[in-house]
Amino acid sequence: MARPPRLHVFEGLYHVVARGNNRQRIFRQPADYRFYLERLGRLLPQTETRCTAYCLMPNHLHLLLEPETRPLSRIMQRLQLSYSLHFNRQHRHVGHVFQGRYTAILCERDAYLLELVRYLHLNPVRAGLAKRPDGWLWSSYGAYVGVSQSPIELHMEPVLGQFSTDPRRARAAFREFVHEGLSAGHRADLYETIEGRVLGSEAFAEAALRPSRAKPERPVRATIEQILDCVAAAWGLERRTLQAPTRLRQAAQARAAAAHIARDLAGHPLTAVARAVGRDVASLSAGLRRLEETRASDPDLSRHLAAAVASLRGPATAHSRKGRS
Repeated sequence: MARPPRLHVFEGLYHVVARGNNRQRIFRQPADYRFYLERLGRLLPQTETRCTAYCLMPNHLHLLLEPETRPLSRIMQRLQLSYSLHFNRQHRHVGHVFQGRYTAILCERDAYLLELVRYLHLNPVRAGLAKRPDGWLWSSYGAYVGVSQSPIELHMEPVLGQFSTDPRRARAAFREFVHEGLSAGHRADLYETIEGRVLGSEAFAEAALRPSRAKPERPVRATIEQILDCVAAAWGLERRTLQAPTRLRQAAQARAAAAHIARDLAGHPLTAVARAVGRDVASLSAGLRRLEETRASDPDLSRHLAAAVASLRGPATAHSRKGRS
């Protein structure tokens, strides 16, 4: 049976789990844990990903990651490969370090964020590696309660902010919340996913899975400049309007369409598209989300988008690209 495709939901909350091949240890000494965290910390800003929490165990690991503008695979493939090379070189090991590909579960944030963070931090206690969560050095718990500093930048505000606006009180309340879960044991419900990819309500899963069930669009080969020209023509605008500091709804929609085609069909980084239209990545990413939310219910938007893509795949554009190569 073919493996289900990854879900690419930008700013989505992913519970990532990776296990050692044949249940072997993937961290044999403190230097291994430090290398993995150092590499993770370096890749987070490079791949525009946020880390909410982590827990590294001797034979497996848990990460809570939020990809902002790029697919989760951008960081995980580089991270796992880099660590595998380190492990094999350091321990004179031959073969796979990790058991198959990592698991990435898209989680409904409002329903599961706090439970997942607590579950990750209690892993060492459940495994008998520590009597208390702050007794395990290789998790983000110490940073959350303020007893140690994390080697990587953590996105803790969405968690601690649910307890108090005062940092000291928030840490104390979070500590109490985690300790209340000491007697809970293994939480099988946190792995009861829909199609093995989504943890959440049926409505949340349906919205997340709908794009992956749709027939994928064929890629296009075009420069960002060609994409802007075709999108502007499809929307009846001049190209400079897409790059001007205007808040016109039509121009904003066209910019989002250009970003969608450039990133998802032509493989251009969103940062390059943002530079081309004179916008920051955050605002362009927000426009992409609005585009996806309204695309199915807006026939004019679908028609303009289809026209732009068809124009890019047309013979004239193909000839133009050939001439520039």
